[in-house]
Amino acid sequence: MSAVVTLRDIAEELAPVVDMDVPRVVKFLKLGCEDLNFNEAVLTFAIAQREQGRKTAIVTNNMDVFPEIVRPCHNLDDKFDIVISSFDYHEIDKSVL
Repeated sequence: MSAVVTLRDIAEELAPVVDMDVPRVVKFLKLGCEDLNFNEAVLTFAIAQREQGRKTAIVTNNMDVFPEIVRPCHNLDDKFDIVISSFDYHEIDKSVL
């Protein structure tokens, strides 16, 4: 989550265990990130707050797949004014983020 380990690093560890090549493991790991579900009540609340003119932010401890896959796939930039991931800043302390 602080950019020490990436999705590819995990795929390289998993590949021999699941008997797949690394690119295929990466593909399936990314697909799993596209299929994430968010807490609907929290998401609805945040969107409603933004529609009322309040600034909204999401601050998350996540890996490289968050800015690369999750953020664009789930249109988070359209739902929040600010989107911050620990991976982008190599920092996991949310009070710093």
